[in-house]
Amino acid sequence: MAGLARERLVLVKATSTGAQGESYSIGTGYLLTAGLVLTASHVVPELELTRLEVRTDDPAQWLAVQLQPVWRDTALDAVLLRLEAPLAELAEVNWVEAAFEDDAVWHSSAYPKAGSVDQAGKIAWKTVGLGGKLQALGGGGQGARELELTVDAPPPADEWAGISGAPVFVGDRLAGLVKEVPKSFQGGRLAAVPASLLLLNHGFRLALSKPWLDPLPAGTWVLVVEAERKKSKTGLADWVDGALTKEAKALEAATGVRFEPAAVRVRIADALESPGHWLRFVRALCLAPVAVFDATGFEPAVMLALGVRAVVHRGITLTSVADVLTHDQLSRLPFNIQETRLIHHGSGYPPKDVRHPLVAIPAAIKRGWQELAAQPAYLDLPAYDAVRCPFPSTDVEGRSALDRVLMLCSFGKEHEDNWLRLSNSVLAHYPDGEVARMLDMASPRLVGQALYEGIRWARTCLVDWTGWRANVFFEFGVRLACSDMDAVVLIEQSAHEAAAAPGALVQLQRMETLWSPALYRAAPEDPVADDEAIAAALGVHDAIVRQQPAPVAATALPHDATFRTCRDHFDWKQEHITIEPHDLLRSTIESPFGKDPQAGGRSPLLYSANAGYGKDLDHSIKERWIAAWCYLSQRHPKEQWASDPGLRAALRKLGNDVLQFGLPAPAGAHLKAMRDQIFEVLDELDDLDGAAP
Repeated sequence: MAGLARERLVLVKATSTGAQGESYSIGTGYLLTAGLVLTASHVVPELELTRLEVRTDDPAQWLAVQLQPVWRDTALDAVLLRLEAPLAELAEVNWVEAAFEDDAVWHSSAYPKAGSVDQAGKIAWKTVGLGGKLQALGGGGQGARELELTVDAPPPADEWAGISGAPVFVGDRLAGLVKEVPKSFQGGRLAAVPASLLLLNHGFRLALSKPWLDPLPAGTWVLVVEAERKKSKTGLADWVDGALTKEAKALEAATGVRFEPAAVRVRIADALESPGHWLRFVRALCLAPVAVFDATGFEPAVMLALGVRAVVHRGITLTSVADVLTHDQLSRLPFNIQETRLIHHGSGYPPKDVRHPLVAIPAAIKRGWQELAAQPAYLDLPAYDAVRCPFPSTDVEGRSALDRVLMLCSFGKEHEDNWLRLSNSVLAHYPDGEVARMLDMASPRLVGQALYEGIRWARTCLVDWTGWRANVFFEFGVRLACSDMDAVVLIEQSAHEAAAAPGALVQLQRMETLWSPALYRAAPEDPVADDEAIAAALGVHDAIVRQQPAPVAATALPHDATFRTCRDHFDWKQEHITIEPHDLLRSTIESPFGKDPQAGGRSPLLYSANAGYGKDLDHSIKERWIAAWCYLSQRHPKEQWASDPGLRAALRKLGNDVLQFGLPAPAGAHLKAMRDQIFEVLDELDDLDGAAP
């Protein structure tokens, strides 16, 4: 770990070109890593920036910087810049990870105007050592908390230019960076962004993390999440690679896309190695067109990742196990898993058997790809649609899922004492609240719908890790991915000790490091101390509800980091609400019928042989085709028809479909006129295609 180091301090110069010509701004920066510079956001303009460079003093040299910042937060007034060419490896920065309870001595070095020297008409910027007292009671009030710094021997306020971005150290720990000089204090005080706020920002954590899983493939690729314990020499990823190679042509023929020949492999324990690793893994879960999970043993972290994937991607996600499961074993699986179709990647079947991994894996990918394209409601994991529920309504007593304290935990008899212990402690903290497990809720809806609504909307959601249950961790993953409110994580002392025992899965302790569960005892030796520990965890949650989250350690995850990473990298184009209106109308017509509207010689729509229903159905279908045409043909100006071949193709296809299915035999004069207009448009499109270069 490193304290304030001369070789990390840089002068930041940002050059802009506008209506008044070229100008530049100066600030101070600090190398957090060999390639990343932290400085104040306002030092680097967002518009008209033409050149960006930094100057080091040890050794003295100018270094080019990429114009596009790696991360920027204008509210915090902080930005991370990437050098075009990284320097030699630097030690990790030692961060201040807690709020200051008492005043502290701070020190820094910067490039203020007061230290600049005129050398033959050119300004030479010199570093100036700075120091003073950090006022622990200052910097509060409206907006995010700041560091209030008094300065020893300050210059006048107008001589501070260039100090923005200077690192603030307390001892050998980075406590923040200077962002402004409050004018009212005449240069005697500085305002700084606390390091704790930077560490709470998911984008900062992701940008600061070491490269891992980068770059992700640009084409169509498969992510394989490997369990920590490997059951055989040939693992799931090996079977997936074999299937992608062996069935490459068949996959392309069935899906219309070419798959990357090798899967992206992630060992689940590696994904939990650090906050940066986890957030990069979450990004991969969001972006992977196909994901395959090794669910052998239903390891907690694998189930956690599967829960995140269930929220961020409608498909295609496959779950596979190395063991051949009996019907009895399948019946005892968590219902979250029973809803999925498990495949097998062991050697329990002969090579030509449809259940052999080289056959089953590509077949599942092909079927999933085709169904995802054809069926808007396609799902291969629960939760995706269920968490996209509207804001919960209230019952007759004015309560809703928002107000309930939802507890995700084991339902086994061995957990009853834990449930009683925790529910009473929670009610002591929230005396007017209601604490409920899913089995305690009275609702006429399907269990899954009520569960996932509660997981998303409950303001307070407790997750008891005791027992390391697969379904609990799946639900925990869903909560992390769909709610920006934290989950209060708890674990019984004996389960915590089991995670550290010899032979335990590495992932268990790594999850504890990332999410810091509060410890309790089902039968505490000291009930008061135990209640205080649970109350403290709930107090941290209460501060988050008040939008005043407590600082977190650099080794732990911010409470909303998973959710916000999902938000930033989620493929929003898969959401039905973003479909163009004409395509949405088409999908509502085509999806109920499947590929063949008259397969087997009859309509696939249930009860469509009912005469009244059949008549209304035919009318509705024709009206939707007409509505789609009215929208698309009127939405874009004729000039765009000539310049956009894609639009011409869409108009032609839709026009022909409307003539065939929407207006096969129009009865009214206005409908006949519309049919004639479509013929005219099709002729016009042919002329435009012929004139196109």
